Amino acid sequence: MIRARLVTLSYFFSAYVYSSSSASSAREIRVL
Repeated sequence: MIRARLVTLSYFFSAYVYSSSSASSAREIRVL
């Protein structure tokens, strides 16, 4: 279960960094 949590956190973290890099992507992620 710990590994699953780490993978989930790393996934959301990478998505946050990607969204912060471009405003358009951030808006799309917020809508989703």
